[in-house]
Amino acid sequence: MTAAPISIRQVKLQVISAMREAYRTEQDCQIVHDSIHTRRGWTREFAIAEGDRVVAYASLAVDGPWRNKPTLYELYVMPDARSRAFPLFRAFLEASRAVAFPGQSNHLLLPTLVV
Repeated sequence: MTAAPISIRQVKLQVISAMREAYRTEQDCQIVHDSIHTRRGWTREFAIAEGDRVVAYASLAVDGPWRNKPTLYELYVMPDARSRAFPLFRAFLEASRAVAFPGQSNHLLLPTLVV
């Protein structure tokens, strides 16, 4: 079976809000930089889709200390799509041109993808 094509598109925060809540619930801890999502112009939010279905989101910091250094600071892949996390992550990096990705220490997916 051929995998559906991956697409990345920039979206408003509201589009990914349900997935962000799932991410926050799953983390069950204080999330570093959680508040920058609401700082106007500080972030860009992206929906990551396979075919017509959004299966992940990523947040890129682009202002404040990250100005001129687009930094992936949050990534969530829906549980049923995690087996495809590596190609989703690679597609996001190519599309966004992120140059850094510090990770929350208790978030296991992003550090695993970065290695």
